[in-house]
Amino acid sequence: MRAAAPRLSNSQPSPQELPGRAAAWQQRGQQVAVRYLWLACCLFLAGLPFATAPGKIIADTKFELVVNPSGFLSGALTLWDPQQFGGLLNQAVGYLFPMGPFFELLRLLSVAGWIVQRLWIGVLLIVAFAGVERLAVRMGIGTRGRRPCGSCALPRPHVPTWS
Repeated sequence: MRAAAPRLSNSQPSPQELPGRAAAWQQRGQQVAVRYLWLACCLFLAGLPFATAPGKIIADTKFELVVNPSGFLSGALTLWDPQQFGGLLNQAVGYLFPMGPFFELLRLLSVAGWIVQRLWIGVLLIVAFAGVERLAVRMGIGTRGRRPCGSCALPRPHVPTWS
């Protein structure tokens, strides 16, 4: 019979504890890897809109919202538009929150309109990615390591560009 090796300290794990600790370290490493993958997908989705017509405002939102957000938002609060022969502004109400304040805040910070527009599209892509990811987790679709990549490919918007 062989004698057990003396333990150097109480913090040194016993041989029986090693498989449990190795599994815990492996699980923690996988969680960190998935978080980095998730972060990489979010950075990719945030940068993707900047590849479309850099420096130009694209026809994705109301032009006035990009150029003059405060004027557009103040006009959205009134129901009557005398310039349009008294028509009702029903579509402008949808821009009041959260899109309008987002554009106005970044305009106050002197960010260029085309950059604000791309940041907004990036935010929408990241929110869509997070929603698809959460739905896939709830439904049990995919594995932890592959789910972010699949979810990153799903929220592809169609952003029209006219030259």
